[in-house]
Amino acid sequence: MNTQRKNSLLLLLCAFIWGTAFVAQSAGSGMGACSFLAGRSWLAVLVLLPTVKVFDLVRQRSTGTTGAPKTPEERRGLRKASLVCGTLLFVASAAQQFGLTLNPSTAKAGFLTAMYVVLVPIFGLALGRRGSPQLWLSVAIAVCGLYLLCMQNGFGGVERSDMVLLLCAVLLLSMSAAALGANNNYSSWFQTNYDEINKLGLMPASFNGLDLTKNITRGEMCKMAVEVYENLMNVEASCASGARYFTDTQEMEINFAFEQGIINGVKLADGRASYIQGMKHYCPDGITALYGHDYEPLPAFFAGADGWLSGLPGIFPKFCVDLFNLCTVQQDAPAARKLWDKMQDFIDYFITYSNNDPHWHEVFKYVLKCFGFDAGLPRMPLGDLLPEEKKKVDALLADMDVTIKATNLIK
Repeated sequence: MNTQRKNSLLLLLCAFIWGTAFVAQSAGSGMGACSFLAGRSWLAVLVLLPTVKVFDLVRQRSTGTTGAPKTPEERRGLRKASLVCGTLLFVASAAQQFGLTLNPSTAKAGFLTAMYVVLVPIFGLALGRRGSPQLWLSVAIAVCGLYLLCMQNGFGGVERSDMVLLLCAVLLLSMSAAALGANNNYSSWFQTNYDEINKLGLMPASFNGLDLTKNITRGEMCKMAVEVYENLMNVEASCASGARYFTDTQEMEINFAFEQGIINGVKLADGRASYIQGMKHYCPDGITALYGHDYEPLPAFFAGADGWLSGLPGIFPKFCVDLFNLCTVQQDAPAARKLWDKMQDFIDYFITYSNNDPHWHEVFKYVLKCFGFDAGLPRMPLGDLLPEEKKKVDALLADMDVTIKATNLIK
């Protein structure tokens, strides 16, 4: 069962439990609202304590870690999120129970409380998230469906209890927004990508609570890769043999990705040939060492790099393949040096990382456009090259014997 289907079933189970709870709440409307709420909350604590322990044990067996915060910063964030969400949940639950005490109609309470689901996309408008036509059609269907399910006898007039229950819906919406803000810390330019990843069901559940503005780790990258694999193959990842292929990690997703051939290499972005030599010497057979930078491929190739994973191969693949073959197959150092000299000025233009030079991503996007590819704009907050920067890149391409129409280097 893939992750998207599993999550949908869990949401369905949650809706079932949440809906049937209204019957118990209505039965308890004869006692004090605060007394009923206290009993309900303590019962939830007794259920959650062993549940959290079980989930931590399962996660520890598969990944070697638990979900507990590891740094002071993470602990402070958890305390802050718990305080905000806990307070909103308490007030919302109290408002709901007071509403049922005033009018013990579970149908009307279910309808009015469930309206917070419909309010979520409306709240999203305030955050600049317009939503698709399908979303708004679903909102309209949800409102009609909730009314038909819960309000068979009509509203019977708006009462004071209705206002209290609507307040509950607004508070639940606020809690959802607070939980979303606490769980997902990412840059504003990533909003569209984040929504699309979630829509496709490719966001691992373990990413909840992570600071996505930080550099991604090897384990997190493997989790993303395994999530895609599970959705494409409609399988659930697990190392059937129980084998562990790495000495520095026991994370199931990393071992599974290696076992399935999803990953099989080490990208060395430092660029020093000595790192390549060390990797080839100490790593077991079958591990691929890929050079991961643009400025010194020649020493890396002669040191034994098995390939090149960086920016230049994406815009000049034929050039890079020729350079790689000269170094590794023909072992012709003078010819390789002569070929690389054609690229040197182009590399120097963006690799200096001075404040006055454009980012390499902007340069590469422009080169692809020159070759007739609709590469789109660079990722935010980057932008298109300035007119004078475009002229500079055009001149560098001309020096490399690469004209705008001559696309032989990228075939």
